[in-house]
Parts: sequence; C-alpha cells; structure tokens
Amino acid sequence: MASDTGQRNTILLVGAAVLGLVVVDRAFNGETPDAPEIPAPVKAQPAPAGPSPALMKIRAEREVRAVLKDPDSASFSGLVAHTSPALAVCGYVNSKNGFGGMTGNQRFISGTITALEEQMPRGEMDKLWDKVC
Repeated sequence: MASDTGQRNTILLVGAAVLGLVVVDRAFNGETPDAPEIPAPVKAQPAPAGPSPALMKIRAEREVRAVLKDPDSASFSGLVAHTSPALAVCGYVNSKNGFGGMTGNQRFISGTITALEEQMPRGEMDKLWDKVC
C-alpha cells in the first residue's frame, strides 16, 4: 500500500515537471497558450423606439375586426398611429351590422384596449378621441 502511494506521488511529480517544462519552453519560444478569441467590440445600436406605424395599423385592424359582427365586411379609413401620449391607432371603420346593412363610418381607437364608438356611452368617444387622437 505504501509503495502505491509513493508511486502515485512520483507520477504526479513527473507530470507536473513535464507540464512546467512545456510552459517554460513555450514562453521562451514566444508561443502563448491557446486563449479564447475575444471578439472586437461592436458599436451599440440604439434601441428601437417602438413598433412601426405600419405594424401598429395592422394590429389595430385585426383587433377591430375581432369585435365586429361581420369582420370580413370591414373597410378602414383615416388610420393614424400615435406614440404619445400612448401607443394607439385612431381611425374609422365601416362594416355590416347584424341585419346585413352597413353601419357607416364609426370612430375607433385601438391600443391597450380597442374601443368602437358604438360600444361607448354618448360623448365618451369624443373625450377619448381628444386625448389620444
């Protein structure tokens, strides 16, 4: 048992000596150990300000269609994307009602929530429109 421990210690000592010689040899010959490549710094790009107006309008149309009786009949006009005071799209939609007739243009605002003029109490759309649109 004692000879096994001595033999193991001798092997470790020889291995450490060989490793030390390799390191010293590389240092004298101008070689450096393989180091991971460090990528060159990349110029930081400014963070995007928010979704593009075109994407905002597409999302707004989808949200408005989701609350209409006949989403396939929807016709949109006057869409304007706003980023202040909140992300919202204001516009007009005309679609068929439950009787198959067109409702005529009605205002909508789509942002955090989507609201159609016909769903709001009289005068409330005017207040919201003035604040957001």
